[in-house]
Amino acid sequence: TALIEKDRKELEYFDAVSDSINRSSTLSDLQEIREELEETGYIKKTQGKRKKGNSNSAFKEYTSEEGYRILVGKNNKQNDLITTQIASKLDLWFHTKDIAGSHVLVMSGGKEVSDQTVLQAATLAAKNSKAAASSKVAVDYTPIKFVKKPNGAKPGMVIYTTNKTIFVNPTEELV
Repeated sequence: TALIEKDRKELEYFDAVSDSINRSSTLSDLQEIREELEETGYIKKTQGKRKKGNSNSAFKEYTSEEGYRILVGKNNKQNDLITTQIASKLDLWFHTKDIAGSHVLVMSGGKEVSDQTVLQAATLAAKNSKAAASSKVAVDYTPIKFVKKPNGAKPGMVIYTTNKTIFVNPTEELV
């Protein structure tokens, strides 16, 4: 049973990596994924001098109609950065339910966020996931204080509680 659970988590991780590769748009995005796979020991580190820090690409950033910054990770390393370092405890975190995809953060600072901003962030989470071509996608959201990264978890892997779920159509133009 323990091995089955370990293998299930491994498959979830590879599914997330595969999704990140499919959504990559630049060589820098792919390089960041390669570095992640090297750091986690799945591929051998390349020989030669690689400039550290230069290969990191910026995550996507949007502004809601209310003026809140919305950050979208493009891969597991960026998802970790957004969720564990940039977010404050009162910001809102979004992710597709049981589907590989980006972590989306509404930097609300604890202020009440309108339904329109929630819908916009949820749509961004759905668009930046494996379910981008679907017509109805479940997106979970919760204050970041309810999102935890377990010790030893792979990049991009978190657990969360006290969430709400919204269904969105990622093919609709909202943003």
